[in-house]
Amino acid sequence: MKLQAETQQLIDIAKKYRKDNSHIPGGGFVIVGRNGAQGWTGTLDSTANNYMPGVWAIDESGNKYLAIGGNDYDGADSWQMISHDTFNHEKT
Repeated sequence: MKLQAETQQLIDIAKKYRKDNSHIPGGGFVIVGRNGAQGWTGTLDSTANNYMPGVWAIDESGNKYLAIGGNDYDGADSWQMISHDTFNHEKT
């Protein structure tokens, strides 16, 4: 499956962050916002409110999760997994 350019960009940002920050343990999620990688978290359980809606979390396998709901002040309500082909309308 060909990935959307936006998805590939998120995965590339997360991979570069992991490479540049080899001190972080394996697993977990790289947090990616408008200005690139913002950090790392070991779990997404009960952490959505620490991030603004619209921020992405990318795991080592390239799965992507979007912080949704809430607001900029109180943070997001939850994380939602977004499949790689959710917005792909191109026929292969």
